[in-house]
Amino acid sequence: MSLNFIAPILPGGLETADPNDPRVMEWWQGKVKEIYDLIPDFGGFLVKANSEDEPGPADFGKSQAEGANMFARILKPCNGIVIWRTLV
Repeated sequence: MSLNFIAPILPGGLETADPNDPRVMEWWQGKVKEIYDLIPDFGGFLVKANSEDEPGPADFGKSQAEGANMFARILKPCNGIVIWRTLV
């Protein structure tokens, strides 16, 4: 599944998508739980970040590693993977 990095803002309602913000991590944890509750063997996410006008962690002063590692930490308990796609 491909996702939009700023989903915590639109449609999530938060004012940031900073990967180090605990509220953002909590929001993504909730979404991951929803997905894995519906699809227990779900594989993970493809994230296109700061590439071809797509938002990403650099928009919040963070590195690509910080963005990718946020998803990796959230997906680890589910044995999910994150594929990080960026051109910076």
